[in-house]
Amino acid sequence: MLKIKSSLFLLGIIFFIFPAFAATKAGNSQNVILTVSDIHFDPFLYCEQKKLAPCPLISQLRLASPKDWAAIFKKYKTKAPAYKEDTSYALLNTSLAEIKKIADEEKPRFVFILGDELGHEYRGYYKQYAKDKSYKGFQSFVKKTLAFLTLQFSQTFPTNDVYSLIGNNDEYLGDYVTEVGNSFYKDAGGLWSSLIKDPATRVSMEKQFSKAGYYAVDVPHLPSLRLIVLNSVIFSYKVEGRRVDKAAKDELQWFHQQLEDAAQKNQKVFILMHIPPSYDVYIARDIKLFTLFNLWHKEYIQTFLKDLNDYSRIIVSVFASHLHTDWQQVDEMQNGDKISMFGTPSISPIFGNDPAFKLYFYDPSNLHVIDYTTYTYPLWPGNAWISSHVEQ
Repeated sequence: MLKIKSSLFLLGIIFFIFPAFAATKAGNSQNVILTVSDIHFDPFLYCEQKKLAPCPLISQLRLASPKDWAAIFKKYKTKAPAYKEDTSYALLNTSLAEIKKIADEEKPRFVFILGDELGHEYRGYYKQYAKDKSYKGFQSFVKKTLAFLTLQFSQTFPTNDVYSLIGNNDEYLGDYVTEVGNSFYKDAGGLWSSLIKDPATRVSMEKQFSKAGYYAVDVPHLPSLRLIVLNSVIFSYKVEGRRVDKAAKDELQWFHQQLEDAAQKNQKVFILMHIPPSYDVYIARDIKLFTLFNLWHKEYIQTFLKDLNDYSRIIVSVFASHLHTDWQQVDEMQNGDKISMFGTPSISPIFGNDPAFKLYFYDPSNLHVIDYTTYTYPLWPGNAWISSHVEQ
């Protein structure tokens, strides 16, 4: 997650969100997308009050199979969700229960998990509460955490294709630290691909993701749509690691080729990413005041926007997250085409926000999003999910 001053964050909320609320929900259950992002699961929250090192809970989790983690958490006193904290097991449970309820009702065609499954400062907390400074131990704990979360997702979405992507906190090396070819991509690809039901698509996703954290697949049973899933962490101005500049340029070349292939096949395209290129301020839906700040290197933004311009006729929507709040912007291309970029708010309330997720309804004739509903869980007074519906 980007760390920004609260005044700028509020300014973005005031001008960046422009909902037109409606009384009822619209859409068809076969034309629905569900998005979840920035879960930032934090098992170390259960250690802070005891001040014990190593923390008994973490010691148990380290030795246990991810299949047994839920039973272990249930032995400990419930850690109520709180502002300025990441996602506890209790909040994870509450969120996934509501998400499953909505998914069972609306039957989305597919689900996007848009990055940052791990809590903030994950390695630092691991060292503190596990009393283990080894890379091997941390790597094992991260892999078990992701395996546990993947199991939770598989139970939440037993019949849905779930497409996952990498966030800046999702790594063995640290926040915004990456290296193409490291074992995280292989391990995460193996876990996250298991959430795709179609065997051929699952194999393709894992093979591609294992190389550098990005992939492109045709949607099963909807061959007119191609998903291009980016590792936009590599484009961030904050990223560190060996040969990241070459990795970014290689990915952008790959992205261009994926768009060209989709154009040749006359497909429509959804683009998925964690970190969006920039944070723009709008006074109305189609009136941009200015760019508040860029989140990628400018060189990569220019290359990306050129491809959006050149292939705007096939690009339907861009789905992103990272900002922990609900947002949308509409980018007008040079030829007059418009591409909507949708943001998904976070489950984690660490920046004082309420946990939330989104449901999108799209027109099957052209795949354009026609409206969406945001489901929010206010932590104060709490205990009830609420929904707000927005018509495009």
